[in-house]
Amino acid sequence: MSALAGCVTTYETTSLVDAPSKEKLATPPSVTIPFGADGSPSDSEFTRFYQRVFERMQEAAAERDVQQLEILLASYDREDLPVSIRERVAGYRAVARGLRFVAAAAAAAKLVLLPTVAGKDEPPALGAVLRYELQLPALGEPYQLGGPDEADPFGVSIAYVVADTFVDGGTQSTKERRLEYLPAAFTLQGAAVLRIPIEIDVPAGNAVHRNVRVRVDTLPGSVRTEAGTVPVGQATLARTELPLWPKGHEAVRAAPVQQLRTALQAFEPRNFARAYLAATFAPPESRGEVLGLLIEQVRLGQPDQAQVAMAAMKAITEVDLPIGDRDAWLAWWQARR
Repeated sequence: MSALAGCVTTYETTSLVDAPSKEKLATPPSVTIPFGADGSPSDSEFTRFYQRVFERMQEAAAERDVQQLEILLASYDREDLPVSIRERVAGYRAVARGLRFVAAAAAAAKLVLLPTVAGKDEPPALGAVLRYELQLPALGEPYQLGGPDEADPFGVSIAYVVADTFVDGGTQSTKERRLEYLPAAFTLQGAAVLRIPIEIDVPAGNAVHRNVRVRVDTLPGSVRTEAGTVPVGQATLARTELPLWPKGHEAVRAAPVQQLRTALQAFEPRNFARAYLAATFAPPESRGEVLGLLIEQVRLGQPDQAQVAMAAMKAITEVDLPIGDRDAWLAWWQARR
């Protein structure tokens, strides 16, 4: 599958942090189901009893605790249940199968960053177009994912955040979330692998560092199994994070302190990025030397030079001082010494 159809794009603030999973260990309860002496249910008591059971099933489903839900189903599902009760039990059994599908898909799916240059497996530079591919292999049990002509097409939510940092300490964030639906029905079984392409093209401008976070979630809907149609809720399939730097940063990383000294000798705008990167790439044992070089720019440099120096100092120390307040940084340095 090289392309997806039916794309709907929205823009919003998107958290890429999943809620912590809740794992519970449960054992089948010992219960007595209130059937009468002749095997028929005692209506009022029986109804109240199963209402409590369904409340527990609903709670397990809401918490996505499939293990607990399956234990309840195994404990309270009987062939001689009244039709109305049996139908509700069947509904929760379908919910459990849907939760199993989502859990298996999340365990198997992965986001793969494709090479920016064919045949070369090297990290992309900041500003390059990023091409990911969500890969979902078969999960053992066959699953049929609906296409656009079906009542419930299978879709995913693709969200990404691109956060840029600049040499003066400024930041810029680009966020997007879009919904993608399969262009055709797809059967997930055997050697089949569902592939969903994801492209991220955000201009870099003069950014000196970029962090890209991507997350793919299932959309609420359903999938078909041999046992019937099962509901699928929204859940994270895969997520990834990628730091990026400008082209040529490898030379700066190889000798950061030397590169910083060279950049400061002619501390002009064309060398600001090199100085900033050199400071952030410096190893911990060189941190004191690097700060000493930068503080001289804060003390004696032109306003733009001091601004870059303070931004680099804040990046490597995480000191809670405003970038641009020379006196505060000089006082911090004096107190530190």
